[in-house]
Parts: sequence; C-alpha cells; structure tokens
Amino acid sequence: YYWQVTSTDGTETSPIYTFTTEEGFRMLSTGKVRNFRDMGGRPVKGGKRIKQGLIFRSGEMVRETYRVDGHGDTHYGNLDEESLKVIQDDLNVDLQIDFRGEAESNYLTESELKDAAHPEIEYKRFSIGGYHGLLVQESRFADIKEMFLDFSNANEKHVVFNCWGGADRTGTIGFLLGGLLGMSWTDLVIDFELTSFSQNIRSHEEVEPTTGYYDFPGLVDGILKSPYYEDGKEISEFVKDWMIGALGMTELEVETLKNNLLEDC
Repeated sequence: YYWQVTSTDGTETSPIYTFTTEEGFRMLSTGKVRNFRDMGGRPVKGGKRIKQGLIFRSGEMVRETYRVDGHGDTHYGNLDEESLKVIQDDLNVDLQIDFRGEAESNYLTESELKDAAHPEIEYKRFSIGGYHGLLVQESRFADIKEMFLDFSNANEKHVVFNCWGGADRTGTIGFLLGGLLGMSWTDLVIDFELTSFSQNIRSHEEVEPTTGYYDFPGLVDGILKSPYYEDGKEISEFVKDWMIGALGMTELEVETLKNNLLEDC
C-alpha cells in the first residue's frame, strides 16, 4: 500500500511512503454488518499469497428490517453509515453477489449498497445451496461459473459475496475459492470455523438435514467421494478439475483466475 499526506491548504505534499499489511486473514469492522472479511492475505503454496482488497465475504447487508412470511428469521437492518462508508468507499466494492433466495432477499433486484453517490455498484443474485449439495447442483452450475469468472475480474471490479449469515453457502464458496488458490486444509477449516466468532454460530451438533445448518463434514465427505477426487490429490487440483469437469470452465479460465488473484510473497 502507498500513502501520502497533503496539507489542508494543498500547498505542501509529503513524499510517497509504503507499507505492507501482515500476512493472514482480515476480519473487517464494517459497522453492524457481521462476518465481513477479506478473502486475501493468506500465504499459499508455491511462495504465493492471495491478493488483499479484491474479494470479500459477508453476512447479509440490509437497509431496513423485514420479515418474509413462511421464511422464518427476521432480517435486521444493518447497513448503517459506518458500514456503507467502509464497504462503498474504503473497500470500493463494485459488485455484490447474493446467494439468498428470492423471498429470503425480500425480492431484491439491485444492491442495497447502491445509492445516488454509488450508482455503479452491480447486483447478481445466484440462489445456490451449500456444502456437498453445491458440488452436484447442476441447475446452478452456469451461475457458479459466472461467479468464478467475476472473481477472475476482481482486479477491475471488487466483489463481495454473501448469503444470510455468511456461513453455509458463503462458507462453501469461500472454501472452494481458497482451496483452488492453494490454501491448506488446515487454513480452510480454520477459515470456515471463524464464522462462529462473528455471532453467527454454527454448532457442530446442528447437522443437515435435521436443522438445515452446518454440514461441513458432509462437504468434506462429498469431496472425498467426488469423481473429481482421488487419494492423495491436493484440494487445489480437485477444485480445478471440478470447475472444468462440472462447471464447464476451460483450463485457461481457471489458470487466469488463479493468476489474477495470486501474487508473490
């Protein structure tokens, strides 16, 4: 990162200085919005690091509280002035990808991050499942492919992706993206479990389909039983082969995605 100071009257300017952020994940403070973090910062195999400041994951972002009949939980307004300043101006988010369903999102058609001062913020809603179900959800493969191509363009358009709690559906996509980019199994598991430190607790006693929550063991089991996995295969190679074989991405598209989101340590 680069920084420079200019006097209030604009007559004096300091030299340009630089600083490097510490390696590791960033759980970001975004006002009332929970579970907001940067996908970048982690060192991965091959002497690389995932670029910071390009792709973010989050719980839902809501302007005004609503409750949808027949869809359970109340969705509380959490986009306060502080949240909007950080997400819109500090992080410069250009695209929101929303995994919630139509009713769950209150029939949203454009991002609630968008306003008169930020008309450029785009919105895409891909109503996907989570965990093992996502790996075989053929009806959504075109949407998932489009999402990964959007990630590949994150140098140009910063992306935030979210579901309700930023845990299950968002956690699954975060796991697959991190896996592709070379995160270790240990770091992937830690990253998934961090959700429980953001007030969106995922108890290991609550396993699908009994409660509809937390089936991380099912995701791992689904990977190990997938036709794209074999004993000893690295998670990065599994995700790459799944993206090519299931989603229909080309090898060039997958490698471009990796190259665009990785940098030398």
